[in-house]
Formats: sequence, C-alpha cells, structure tokens
Amino acid sequence: MSENEIPEEQETQAKEEPKDFSPGHETKESKKRKIPVKPAAGFAAVAILFFAIGFFARGPAQTTGLTISGSPILTSEEAGTKAVEYVNTYLLQPGFTAKLVSANESNGIFSISINITGSQGSTIYPSYVTKDGKLLFVSAVDISVTPEAEQTPEETQTTPKTDKPNVKMFVMSYCPYGEQAESGLGPALSAIGLSNLSFEPHFVIYSNYNGGGPNYCFDNASLYCSMHGINELREDIRQMVIWKYWPDKWWAYVNKVNAETTTGDIESKWKGIATAVGLNPDQIQDHFDKEALDLLKAEAALNAKYSVRGSPTILINDVQYSGGRTPDAFQAGICSAFNTPPVGCSATVNATADTNAPAGGCAA
Repeated sequence: MSENEIPEEQETQAKEEPKDFSPGHETKESKKRKIPVKPAAGFAAVAILFFAIGFFARGPAQTTGLTISGSPILTSEEAGTKAVEYVNTYLLQPGFTAKLVSANESNGIFSISINITGSQGSTIYPSYVTKDGKLLFVSAVDISVTPEAEQTPEETQTTPKTDKPNVKMFVMSYCPYGEQAESGLGPALSAIGLSNLSFEPHFVIYSNYNGGGPNYCFDNASLYCSMHGINELREDIRQMVIWKYWPDKWWAYVNKVNAETTTGDIESKWKGIATAVGLNPDQIQDHFDKEALDLLKAEAALNAKYSVRGSPTILINDVQYSGGRTPDAFQAGICSAFNTPPVGCSATVNATADTNAPAGGCAA
C-alpha cells in the first residue's frame, strides 16, 4: 500500500482496478474518500484506524507521511492549521473534530500537537509538518542520539504507605502527554478528596535546550528552558505563581488554558482566562516579574533531586508512578499509598476520559 492509499471498506466485495495514490497522482475521488468508521465503533475505532494507515502510528519503524497542500514558505501556525484542515476534511468522520493545540519550529521542521475530540472524549497527538506544509508525519526518530543498550530492569520500588500521601506532578504546560495526565489526575484527586492528601504541581526545566537562547530559555545563561519554547516556559511560571498564592484557583485556570490556548496565543489569552476563574492578572504579573528566577531555580533543583527527564512524571510518596493515566488508574495508584484509604477511594470518579489514549511523554 502506498503512503497515501486509504483502506477500502471491508464490506466491498467487487474488485476495483488498481489506482495510483502516490504523491501527485491522487484522483479527486480518492482525496474525498473518508476513513470507513462505523458510528458504533466510537472514538477508539478512529484512533485504531489512524494507527492502521500510519497517521497516528507509534514507533520508529512506522514513521510515515501524508501529502497535504502547502506553500513554499509557511509559519509554524500556518503549517499546523493546514494540517488540521486536512485531518478535518479527509480523515475524520462526522462527530469528530481536530484542533491545533501548539505549533513550534524544532530541528528544521514544525512540531505540532493536534487534539482530536469526539463524543467520548479527546486525545492529543504529537505530529510533525515540513516547512513547506506539504508533508504531515506522526513520529520522528532522533538519529543524533545513540540508543541506550538494554539493561536489566531494576527491582520495582514499592510505594510506601502513609496517612496522607504526597503526589508530585511534573509537566510542561504544552506537552500533550502532560495535559493528558492533568485531565486524568484532576478528577482522581477530587474524588479522593484534596484534604486527604498533599498535591504539588511542578514543571520540567531543561538547561541549554536546543542550544539555548531566547526562543527556549528565560535567562541569558540558558539555565532555565522549556521544550516547546519560551511561551511555554512563561506559562509554566504563571502556573507556579498561581499555585503558590491561589492554589484553589489552579485547576480551574489550568483546565481552561489546556482547552482554549496554544503556545502561539497564550500570551494574548491568559489574562482573560485568569479573570474568568476569579484571578487578578495584574497580581499574577507582579509576582511573575519579581519571582520568576527564584521559582525556576527551585523547580530546576527539584528536577535534579527526583531525576525528572520528561513530562509527565508523577511521584507518589516520592516513588515514580508508572500506571495508567485515566482517572480510575490514578485513583487506584494514589489510594494504594494510604495506610487507611479514605471513603473517596471507593467513590466513582466523575470524569469522561479517553481510556485508549496512547501513553507517551515529552522528553529531551
């Protein structure tokens, strides 16, 4: 099957003449054909079919590209928008919608995140687009890095039980997998009861990321940087400020940021979101201006202490959590760390989450 060929529906019995679906030979009919998804199959089936055609494939051996229309010179936002338009027009059935979450230049191409939403929830897919906006890829392999030799797994560390477990979450504010963890962890914490545990949101900080400089780093020495650019790092700092001074507003603010913004528009939208959840943007900015470097220094120290390398990293009683990212999975993992589980550990988690969302992470 060529890279742009779309699978035929299984019910089709008659054989058709072979068609050339290679780049530059797509027919008008082939371009308009939708992926054959039965309504009853739901969102999971859409994801499965994407994997089947290589669009949302995972793993180095399955890196493929789809041809999309483009111009000789595009910005990251323009290329991301074209990719999302292609997905909405040609790949999704009615009832499913793709939205551009973020778009940034990275290693000579554009790194984008696409949020696919259906009736049963949403999933964010990291993808890549060439600068001319013509090729869309779902995965990339860093061939400048030598793969580590397989090592004998260490003995699994048991999470100690305590009367009031501590949960630390390290994310990047625009890592799609970090947002996935937040969407699962938030409802789990609410079900258990925030008063029954200690929760701390933290952020993944790199030094000299991608060579450092103002596009990724906050300081002139490039000690404090973030993978998805300076706008992500600035949003990380704002969320640090909100947690420090107004923790009761933190989840409401973060959920709206995740749902309504990208790295391209967060600087123009965050004040409106802060106001909408009952925060004062001027107070946030004042703390940001006075405390940003101190907050970043403290976060970097915690990253080093707990050997944090990517987003998301979840620690329960200082032991890394490796379970699922659904609300139920987080609830079970946290509740196993209580000496005496509270009533909330038996409560039904009030959330709609994509239980088939892929596990992965953002890591340098």
